[in-house]
Amino acid sequence: MTIYSLQNNRGLTLTELVIATILMAIIMLGVLSTDYAVRNMDKTTQKGTLTAMQVATAVLRISKDLEQAVGDATNHGILTSSAGGSYAVCSRHDNNDPNKYTDDGWDCYIVATGDTALYHCLPTNTTLTKIQANESVSCILDSQGPIHKIIDLSKRDFFNIDPNLNNIEITIQSRPDVTAPADALDNPQYEMTMRVTPLAHSF
Repeated sequence: MTIYSLQNNRGLTLTELVIATILMAIIMLGVLSTDYAVRNMDKTTQKGTLTAMQVATAVLRISKDLEQAVGDATNHGILTSSAGGSYAVCSRHDNNDPNKYTDDGWDCYIVATGDTALYHCLPTNTTLTKIQANESVSCILDSQGPIHKIIDLSKRDFFNIDPNLNNIEITIQSRPDVTAPADALDNPQYEMTMRVTPLAHSF
């Protein structure tokens, strides 16, 4: 018959318990740090992806409207303005009778003075002939037709146009927070450029 002695069986000492607690705390801290880093990276990636999609959507939308502008050699059907600190480009589109312009509609893309937001505006004035320095602003503030915000820009002058209005270069530049400096990780900047030749101007 074997008799086991329990004299040498003892519990954890206070020192061992403290060491085990410290080791567990270090492991948990590493797990939490990794989790935070992954979550933060995922959040930044989502913001960057959304901004990139908004930039591409804005360029394609503006380019499509300008490409379909209705005009001729003496009446181009495209109006631009960069006066008074605002930037605007408008294109005319046929709504009914292709033989006249008086019943046509306009699509305007506008960055108002002191603002970074790019707006899409549908002026109620179908016989628009010139964009005055403040007219693009009033299109927003006076609600002359439906308006909505498209994107915040980090570069406000979003178009470049040749003197004959045959080629228009659209450049949209933005980042998740346009009020903060660009940062490759925390605030990535995206830019897309497209050159448009309105179909009706290919004469």
